[in-house]
Parts: sequence; C-alpha cells; structure tokens
Amino acid sequence: MSRFFNKIRKTILDSGQMKKYSIYALGEIILVVIGILIALQINNWNETEKAKAKEVESLKNLVQDLKFDLISFERNKQTITDIAKSYHQLYEIGVKNIDTIKINTPNNIRRLPYYNPIITDKNPLTIGVISNETIKQEILNYFRAMVDMNDSYGEFEYVIQRRLRIFLSDKQVHDLPGWFENKDMRYKSGIYKNFIKAEDLVKLSKTPEFQQLLLEASIKAEESLMALNALMEQNKKLIASIENSLPEK
Repeated sequence: MSRFFNKIRKTILDSGQMKKYSIYALGEIILVVIGILIALQINNWNETEKAKAKEVESLKNLVQDLKFDLISFERNKQTITDIAKSYHQLYEIGVKNIDTIKINTPNNIRRLPYYNPIITDKNPLTIGVISNETIKQEILNYFRAMVDMNDSYGEFEYVIQRRLRIFLSDKQVHDLPGWFENKDMRYKSGIYKNFIKAEDLVKLSKTPEFQQLLLEASIKAEESLMALNALMEQNKKLIASIENSLPEK
C-alpha cells in the first residue's frame, strides 16, 4: 500500500503540479488520521468489551458468594430460633412455674451461632467494576443491613461469652463426665451434648440473677434474628437484581 502511494506522490512531483500535490498530501494526512481514529475506536471497543466481560464475571462470582452466604444464614436463623426457644422454656419453668416442660438441649443456654459470611461490609468486592447504578445501590443497601446484623450479633455474642458463660462457670453448672466420658455422644444434631445438666438450669431459672441474664440474652437473640431476617431479604433482592442484569446464555 505504501509503495502505491509513493508512486502517486512521485508522479505528481515529477509533473510539477504543486497545488495538486498539496491536495494529495492533505488527503493522505486525512487518511492517516482516519486510520488512527479507527484504530483507537477498535481499541476502545475491545477495552469496553473486556470491561463488560470482567463485570459479568465479577457479578456471577458475587451471586455465587451471596447464595453460599444465604445458605449459611438459613442455618444461623434456625440456630438462633432454637436458642430463643430454650430461653422461653427456661422463662416458663422459672417464672411461670410450669413443671411439665422438658429441657432437651440444655447447652443452648451458652450456645452461639457460627456467623462468618463470605461477603463482608469491610470488603466491597466488585463494586468498583460495576457500571449498573441500581446494583451498586443494592450492594450498598446490603452492606448497611450487614452492619446492623454485625452490631446485633456482636451484642448477642458479648452477653453469651462475657456474661452468661462466666455466670454458669461461677455457678459450676457443668457436667464433666458427660463431656469427657461420652465422646461418641458429643455431637448430635450439629451441636454439643452432655456438658450442662438440665436440672441445674431448672434450679437457676428460679433465681432473679439468672432471670435477668435470661432476659438480656433473649432480647439480643431476638434483635439478631430481626437483623438476620432483614439481611436475608436484602441478600435475595440483590441476587435477583444481579441475575436480571446478566446477559442471557
């Protein structure tokens, strides 16, 4: 191609027609500029396509992590519900003097759910590569719901670890043989068994000091449950928003 243009240029110069050569030179410059602009446009298009592909991949990964977290949250919800039910049983035994209730899971009095989501509010993940403003807003809403859950869980954790467990230790409410001598029975239905005696809890449930701790633990459990429900709803909403934005396969 360059040989072709060189031949034309030489022919015009040999003819001595400078005006015609000037027009030719200008046309050649314009062609070069157009070529550069086309090349830049193609490069920009390629970069845009790469960015879109990266965004789609990031959104798919985000959806996968959100779904894993949702499964974990369902377990957390069931655990907190079971714990709150045990608190209510102890209230009915200790305050309402209902003696027909049987404490089947005494360890629930010191139990905490394993709350450790993959996505955290301190790790914005893919928000930097997301162009969809609606999804960005849903992610921010999700992080706000997560902050509420983290705060509620932190308060619940404090009551259990720093108050209830210490109280139970001081009162020597434990069953060492049940723990050390029954290894085959340590795990059942996903929780530890046989290291707190139900009869000891029944006695404690009638004391004002324990009743106060029971009240505080129950309040924090219910607050955690409400925050978790809100987080789960926002999780589902975010998943739906992302999946609706993804290109069809």
